[in-house]
Amino acid sequence: MIVKQVSSKGKGSFKALAAYLLDLKNDGEKAEMYDFSNCPFDLVEENISYIKQMQELNQMVHSDKSLHLVVSFQEEEKPSLEVLADIEMELLKSLNMQEHHRLSVSHNNTNNFHLHIAVNRLNPHNNLLVDPWKSKMKLQKKAQELEEKHKLKKDNHPVQLIVDEKVFLVEGNKSSNIKDNQYKDQEIHSGMKNLLTWIKEEALDEILEVLNHSTSTYEDLHDVLAKYNLELKSRANGLVIGDKQRKLFVKASDVHRSLSKGSLERRFGLFVESQSDIKAEKFFGKPKTFLWENYQKLMQERKVQKKSELSLEKESRLALRGSIKLKYKEQLELLKINKKISSHLKYQHRQAIYTNQKEELQELTERFSQKRKDIHTQNRLYSYKRLLAKLPTKPSYSYQS
Repeated sequence: MIVKQVSSKGKGSFKALAAYLLDLKNDGEKAEMYDFSNCPFDLVEENISYIKQMQELNQMVHSDKSLHLVVSFQEEEKPSLEVLADIEMELLKSLNMQEHHRLSVSHNNTNNFHLHIAVNRLNPHNNLLVDPWKSKMKLQKKAQELEEKHKLKKDNHPVQLIVDEKVFLVEGNKSSNIKDNQYKDQEIHSGMKNLLTWIKEEALDEILEVLNHSTSTYEDLHDVLAKYNLELKSRANGLVIGDKQRKLFVKASDVHRSLSKGSLERRFGLFVESQSDIKAEKFFGKPKTFLWENYQKLMQERKVQKKSELSLEKESRLALRGSIKLKYKEQLELLKINKKISSHLKYQHRQAIYTNQKEELQELTERFSQKRKDIHTQNRLYSYKRLLAKLPTKPSYSYQS
């Protein structure tokens, strides 16, 4: 189980965040379940409006008033509703925000079932902003405890090492460490390295050898990068290291601080682009094989199939919804022109018609919601790593003397 605190960008908007989590623009296709906590209403729109208005009461806060957490589980791991509720509550307790207004939405549109939690950061009692101290550290520690408690598959929790309530960084380069950890959680489930990790594991030692040699030049640095099919080039106000054939690159300073533009220009002078003609010996990424091509083809077929089935589901759902509304609209019109029924009885009949319509529409919503879940499940995408693990193996043979 991985817990990620999504970084805030600007002031944010709870309404926009809720619309994204509930997938409102697609009629909730990727949202499997949702729940509002510590909110007074039953309807989605009313609760979102309520939280928005509560946030607007505090005009002194100019930062993001919402906290966004994502709890992701390993492939084929889907906790029960009771376990999900406990995980959500315990995570928020670790931040002392369990009484805050929040929206929880589970998504099943990726390889890994995951839960989004959108929390109003304003304290419900005094409306002051809550910014938990060392929140990421607390969340990672609680995630480890919850994995044990609920017998979940264990993941690495790479944000920081937690020892005796204190934080210790693995290396001296703090900014490099934090950047590494932002990439690490992308690798945990996929089993595939990102470019930054690959450069550090494969090429960094040779790069540092060049940088540590007193007679080295830009040409030497470009040559060693070329051996790994990489090139150093300018981008914006800094430098990036990128794959020569693909649009993949990372900040050079993230690989090592000695590769920042400032450090290199102090050492070698004004930056010079690569003119190296060294032939590459190693390449980032897995070479294409028939297995990889079959995997890509299968995943594409599943995407197309899912899109087609969801489109048919939506068309059928909207048609049935329209016919239900039309049926009860005709009943109301007939009631309106019926002069044999008194006004008092007409009111009672209207209320009965509205109730029947509401119940029928609710039954339709629930039925098609389950149908969408089934479509997502049947056409679920999975990782290349899982495909390889599922391949049948040849039986072993016993040799007898």
